[in-house]
Amino acid sequence: MPDQKTLDVYAAKADDYVSCVKGEGGRNIRQFIERLKPGGTVLDIGCGPGQASAQLAKAGMQVTAIDPVPEMIAFAKQNPGVDARVGTFDDIDGDEIYDGVWANFCLLHADRKDIPRHIAAIARALKPEGVFHIGMITGTGAHRDDIGRLY
Repeated sequence: MPDQKTLDVYAAKADDYVSCVKGEGGRNIRQFIERLKPGGTVLDIGCGPGQASAQLAKAGMQVTAIDPVPEMIAFAKQNPGVDARVGTFDDIDGDEIYDGVWANFCLLHADRKDIPRHIAAIARALKPEGVFHIGMITGTGAHRDDIGRLY
């Protein structure tokens, strides 16, 4: 279960978060898209307001986006071609469903002991030769940042 205080921070700051992630997604998303087959299926985990999901859909991908924060999903749903719904790492199930999984700076909020289970679920959900992107930050130990998010 995600840390409730972290979810509350994202919910309270959803409008601010939308502003800070606007624009093109940069080199990582472009390289990810280039490695996917045209029209491929992609899971965007921890999609936030759906900026990456929107880029993936615009590139012709079939995008499923999940985030545990309903306020973020409300924004993500506004992007054409994005199937966005409330969901957590524990909602990743199924075998060989996705050509790609985009997990950009979301798994860093998972409890350390749960990371192997989440990575295993992602691996099962990826098709053979599937592409996995994970964005993380470096550091040691668990801590909260200045606005209360737990890492």
